[in-house]
Amino acid sequence: DQPPPADEAQVFEQQDLLERLDGDRELADSAIAIFLEGADEGVQELKAAIASGNSTSVHLSAHGMKGAALSCGAGRTAAVVRRLEFLAKDGSLVGAAQLLDELQQEIKLFKQELQKLGWRGDVG
Repeated sequence: DQPPPADEAQVFEQQDLLERLDGDRELADSAIAIFLEGADEGVQELKAAIASGNSTSVHLSAHGMKGAALSCGAGRTAAVVRRLEFLAKDGSLVGAAQLLDELQQEIKLFKQELQKLGWRGDVG
């Protein structure tokens, strides 16, 4: 049961997010802010767990980050972190460093997309 590739998801699934929240843009902004506030810390946790070879910690951190990304419409970010979660669940970290690099790039793209669309101007 492999996760879908990141390129099947959107960088920011704005329409889906707003539909799930009955059009409440303020609530959507809050979900985005919560994700972004924890994203750097989440990446650092993953980086440390990968460096130490702890697949259980990678799996748990990736699972939490996936949920946060999904809750704010960060579709491609969620897809990448889901691949990392699946990898670690099987006890393997082969390719995890590359996925971490991809994750960091997707978070950057997510922030850029938010700014481009006029969401949360303070996410630079």
